[in-house]
Amino acid sequence: MVRTLKYSALTFATVVGCAAHAATPVTSCETLAALPLQDVTITVARTVPAGSFTAANGQIFANMPSFCLVHGVAAPTSESVINFEVWIPIANWNGRFNGVGNGALAGTISYSAMAPAVQQGFAAASTDTGHVPTEPQTWLLSRERIIDYSYRGFHLTTQYAKSLIAALYASGPAYSYYTGCSTGGKQGLMEAQRFPEDYDGIVAGDPANYWTMQMASEVWDGQVTFGANNLPTAKLPIVNNAVLAACGNNGGGGLPTDAFLTNPDTCNFDPGVLQCVGADAPTCLTAAQVAAVRKIYQGPTNPTTGANEYPGLPRGSEVGLGPAGGQFVINRTVAQGSGVSSFD
Repeated sequence: MVRTLKYSALTFATVVGCAAHAATPVTSCETLAALPLQDVTITVARTVPAGSFTAANGQIFANMPSFCLVHGVAAPTSESVINFEVWIPIANWNGRFNGVGNGALAGTISYSAMAPAVQQGFAAASTDTGHVPTEPQTWLLSRERIIDYSYRGFHLTTQYAKSLIAALYASGPAYSYYTGCSTGGKQGLMEAQRFPEDYDGIVAGDPANYWTMQMASEVWDGQVTFGANNLPTAKLPIVNNAVLAACGNNGGGGLPTDAFLTNPDTCNFDPGVLQCVGADAPTCLTAAQVAAVRKIYQGPTNPTTGANEYPGLPRGSEVGLGPAGGQFVINRTVAQGSGVSSFD
């Protein structure tokens, strides 16, 4: 079977344009509560009537078809607590399955992506990947929970979803598709590389990939903007506006009125033009701040060889560089993240 890895509107349009499947359920949704799934406790298995539906997080979705909602908790290791949900249309199932990804550090089930999939006739599934936003980020110190977040939680959710679909309809999905962006894009790449049999088609948008160096780049940005090099959020638009003025229609492509660069790689803007002539002021950068911006553009470098290890922040995207709001983990010590910047 040919498998593809693409990100395009045409691909998704092809996916959602499938004809209805003729099969009907061979059992009730409620009987799925007793389905034996390895390392799983099914906490909910109920039929949701057609109409408006309120998800567990309070999101309301109108015009939903009747579907079977299954919530489970997987514990493949003693440290794992992986919540997942599977929604399966009761009628007019198109015979397809859509696994939907997460964003950032995940921690929530992607109801807003599941709902439109079910409205299109797909069975859909999502997971919190093994943690929730309200818990301390010390879960990042657990290797098993990192694995759950990185790939195991989603792979297992995919397997559980297919088993639940097969139990309800006496056969699994004819085709399975994955859709996700950012962290969801990374999950799509993980699925393609580690578990190629899980999906027939993968939409991996804007993938946050090569995590080893991507995380190093975020630490780099935190280090180069810390202390005397502190780059206040209020000054980011100053840098961004100067970039757009220099490259918006002269090397960066696009129109002078665009608030972005169409080809940032061709922009050679240097922040030195913004250096304060005298004392620090809200409209200019100190010498230390100029150096910090240059290092952000440069990206992390090998301290021994000087080689660039990961791309820096593209010129024109400065307003996306903001202080992390939570905590980060360095060398098994939890510290406040005021000096760390986040891309995602």
